[in-house]
Amino acid sequence: MSDRARKEFTQILDNQLQALQANAQETSFPGLAVNLRAEIEALKSGSHSSPWPDGPPGLAQESITPYRQPLANLYCSGIVKIELLQKNRGFQLEN
Repeated sequence: MSDRARKEFTQILDNQLQALQANAQETSFPGLAVNLRAEIEALKSGSHSSPWPDGPPGLAQESITPYRQPLANLYCSGIVKIELLQKNRGFQLEN
């Protein structure tokens, strides 16, 4: 993972943690703050190549399950390549 991607993922997870704490919802979602903190540290230390490499925990996993297949049906590898090229100047893709 690039340093930029690691920084962005870390910031996204930190924003989630801050929102959870700001809305005093840590007790409504037990373990979520702990999971977010652990994932942030794993990304910072480089022990994970992406957030939750084995899949999201608990309720997050349950909440996305109904959308997995519809999203998989919409996946287009060609568009992914275009997006990568747009966001990463000088990046070379091999066919």
